[in-house]
Amino acid sequence: PRSTPKPSSAASDVYKRQGYNICEATLTQMRIAGGGYTPESEPFTCAGLYHELGLTQLPHMGTDAAGADAQAVVRGDRTVVRSILFNATQNATQHGDGRVEVRTSLVGALLRIRVVNPPGRAHAKLRALLDGETDLIAARLSHDTLRNAGTGTAMSSFWCLPDIRQSAEAIGATVRLLVHDDVAFELTLSVEREPPPTPPPTPPPRRRVRAPRILAARHPAPPP
Repeated sequence: PRSTPKPSSAASDVYKRQGYNICEATLTQMRIAGGGYTPESEPFTCAGLYHELGLTQLPHMGTDAAGADAQAVVRGDRTVVRSILFNATQNATQHGDGRVEVRTSLVGALLRIRVVNPPGRAHAKLRALLDGETDLIAARLSHDTLRNAGTGTAMSSFWCLPDIRQSAEAIGATVRLLVHDDVAFELTLSVEREPPPTPPPTPPPRRRVRAPRILAARHPAPPP
């Protein structure tokens, strides 16, 4: 019998992270659904979130983690942003048919993250169900409506959209899922920009200290 190839260490690491991310996203959504959630503020970079979610290591996922906007340090609710991004990228992977692109834009204190996927097999049904609307989140279609229309997959029927909307509202962010020729998820929120680290002070130039000259002692000439 053929032996099943073992996943590479990088792939294994991504799978382990995915299990952790599922648990963290679920617990975060439960805290928010319970009411009275207080947004937190801590420094983070989008590039760091992309790496933690395994997006930079997945072959079907493209990110701009090396870009200046993704590398910028901002302050905001890192846990909720990460939870929203995890659900959005999972949706894009399940419903799109091809490479998913994650892009970052930081203008002043406004952060926008876009997750774009090409159309999947049920794209035409989804557009027909929206009936001229473009934002699937704003349409607030029920899970049963989406499932019965045949717009889902064996793994997903956009079940997490209400959770994404509720999480975004809890931190004062806005989310859209725009259905055009492709599908683009957008998360927009205000953040505080962290000042760049202050470089250490430049030490003063070192002065050259000349070694003292040692003069040979002069002795009187011996008598003849």
